[in-house]
Amino acid sequence: MIPPTSTALAQADRHLAMAERFARIGSWTLDLRRPQPIAGSAEFAALLGLAPQASLTLGELAGRFAPDCRDRADGLLLQCCRQGIGFDEELQLDTPSGRQRVRLACQAVLNRRGQVTGLQGL
Repeated sequence: MIPPTSTALAQADRHLAMAERFARIGSWTLDLRRPQPIAGSAEFAALLGLAPQASLTLGELAGRFAPDCRDRADGLLLQCCRQGIGFDEELQLDTPSGRQRVRLACQAVLNRRGQVTGLQGL
């Protein structure tokens, strides 16, 4: 198989960004092996009311949920980090434009030994 060219990869990135915008779905990843912020798509940032390149930690993400959902979101994220148990939940999110219902889906990224090394989600 011939490897994709940088032009083809750029076009695929544009198509993915367009699909996320139209569907109002943002994607994100977090590498738990290094202390670093969540790497999210532009639509992920937009849904949270952030600038496209904004930096956000996992704790800051959990803190953006409505107070009555915050413990649930924090617990689900922590359980996925520690035990690798994914989830798909509807929660209330507080954004600069107001409160909105969002779907948060997350799964663990595992290494060859089955240890959780990261998270990825929508």
